[in-house]
Amino acid sequence: MSTPNEEAAKFWDRQVENPDEEVRHWFHVPEVLHAVNRRVTGEGGAFPLAGFFHQLHQRRAGAAPAERALSIGCGSGNLEREVVRADAARFVDGIDISEGSLARARELAGEEGFADRLSYHLADAVTFLRGVPDGHYSLIFFHGSLHHITELEETLEECARVLRGTDPGLLYVDEYIGPSQQRWTDAVLAPARRLFATLPEKYRRAPVLYPPIAPDDPSEMVRADEIESVLRAFFRVQLFRPYGGNILFPLISSIRGTCFDEPEVKRVIRQALDEEEELVAGGTVRPLFAVFVARPLSVEEAKERGDALEWIRKTRNADPDILAHAREVEATLARQVRELHGMHGDLQAEVTRLDGLIAEMRSTRAWRLHEWLERHVRRRLRRR
Repeated sequence: MSTPNEEAAKFWDRQVENPDEEVRHWFHVPEVLHAVNRRVTGEGGAFPLAGFFHQLHQRRAGAAPAERALSIGCGSGNLEREVVRADAARFVDGIDISEGSLARARELAGEEGFADRLSYHLADAVTFLRGVPDGHYSLIFFHGSLHHITELEETLEECARVLRGTDPGLLYVDEYIGPSQQRWTDAVLAPARRLFATLPEKYRRAPVLYPPIAPDDPSEMVRADEIESVLRAFFRVQLFRPYGGNILFPLISSIRGTCFDEPEVKRVIRQALDEEEELVAGGTVRPLFAVFVARPLSVEEAKERGDALEWIRKTRNADPDILAHAREVEATLARQVRELHGMHGDLQAEVTRLDGLIAEMRSTRAWRLHEWLERHVRRRLRRR
């Protein structure tokens, strides 16, 4: 029987050989990419990774590039080639569990003349990192790969070890941190489903909008909603840029990839962009995606966070019934918070309406007569 890693590797090998034309990544819509860039870097044309390189060069002005970087879950090697182009590191190692992806990465590295600076290895993250000496890498990158890793604690603990004490010694993570595989709910999907329902069926990949999970990839979103808490157990986060995706990601994943030039699809995408901007600005929802830049905690600091990490591990291995109940309670509390926010908004609106009525009433002749009678007649009568 195949292991989950082997099944995931087969899935990604197939994606390299025969990409699904019906599926379009949400970043492949120019307006969406512009919005994401702006949310992270402040400029629509500045990619998050390019923004990181710019800040890195500013911080280390005059310094030589980092000696060696590591890209975990490198896929076809786009990120490693960007690292070399930006001269952020002299050498970059890329690791992945998909031989097909690595073959493509080596091919593209050779075509661009980077074969002497890029090395690729077939390995899972934990196995590879455990063979690396302390302080071996100065930069480590995850770009949409950490949410495929089950061994979060072990992986990030090893990343901290091999980065600790180096210059600049930074971890860069651009990642999906939304619901894990089994934790997508109707409430999370509702805004995207409402917009999806306005599209003609010929533009839909399925009759209804489902969670954006690749069914043939057992590693998809395996522990995504734990990423931030585990990362903070081993690293001090120096930059955190959430950039949403709460509506756009599930919506775009459910639209046929060949239909994005259609006027009706463009209309829905524009509406989704507007609605998601309000969500991001309001800060009332947990984002599905975020960029982190972080530095390893010292060994002593990491030990001080051991209690929190142990709680994470115990929660992960807890009785499924207890976890299910906890998730029900979490969903109920989240719903009640949303309802309270709604009630608060309604009360504010009612107070505003009543204030307006009072102001309007006080401007009438009847009210002025009432005030004159109260001041000059009724008070005198009451004193008698």
